[in-house]
Amino acid sequence: MDESNNTSRSKREIAKLITQIENGAELTPPHSEATVVGVTGAPGSGKSTLISAMARALVDKGKKIGVIAVDPSSPISGGAVLGDRIRLNFTHENLFFRSIATRGMRSISKSAYTIAKVLGASGYDMIIIETVGGGQEDYEICAISDLSLLVLCPESGDSIQMLKSGIIELADAIVLNKSDMEGSEIFYTMLKNSFPEKHIFRTVALYSKGVDELTSFMLSWKSVEDHRKEAAIRSFLAMMLKEELFSGFLKENRDVFEENVRAVAKREKEIYEAIEDLMRAKHKL
Repeated sequence: MDESNNTSRSKREIAKLITQIENGAELTPPHSEATVVGVTGAPGSGKSTLISAMARALVDKGKKIGVIAVDPSSPISGGAVLGDRIRLNFTHENLFFRSIATRGMRSISKSAYTIAKVLGASGYDMIIIETVGGGQEDYEICAISDLSLLVLCPESGDSIQMLKSGIIELADAIVLNKSDMEGSEIFYTMLKNSFPEKHIFRTVALYSKGVDELTSFMLSWKSVEDHRKEAAIRSFLAMMLKEELFSGFLKENRDVFEENVRAVAKREKEIYEAIEDLMRAKHKL
């Protein structure tokens, strides 16, 4: 699929191109200078509300903003389970929104990177990717974004857990959303003391409080390559390689794979027996 940079694409043309990418069309990601911002965090932290407030603030600053919201995939259809949910509470000619499915990935879609590049090459200044989020190991977003934001809130109940290793180490900045809630000041102090090197912002996204400071930081951010970025990329490349190897295996052995799925479902075979059968099929390639 040959697609060169095109800053004059309409929203309809971009939407059609994204659909082709999601359906497996091969497209070399075009060059783009747009900043890609990844937003992750546990369910209930207010990611969607925060992104809506950020997008509005950035559009008001004269920027063209693309938002990619990654939703869990249906195990049956493969489509986005929450794809029809209204995530942004406003529309604007300089705002593009698209919901996509994880399609087997953990918290992002393997097409998210290419889609972000397409939006950047189409004239959008900043691309915000919202992940499914929710886990300490959901740090794929750090590999494909220039700036990664981890959204927390006082009511998450994970204050101690979140201080352990994982996404909190790799994220470039922390956003303490719902910071008007009880316990916010204690949680904020804990974060500041535990991660003095981190950029930490306090927001109340529902009322756009603190969002202007956050978006000013986003616009001034310059991506840097360091060991944290390398760790995220290493993990992401390993996951993508597994995905590609699995896809290649299915092209040659789909019948055998489905036979084993049915056998395990009918309790005619144990899972590890099925794996052994599939490994034998793999060695026959």
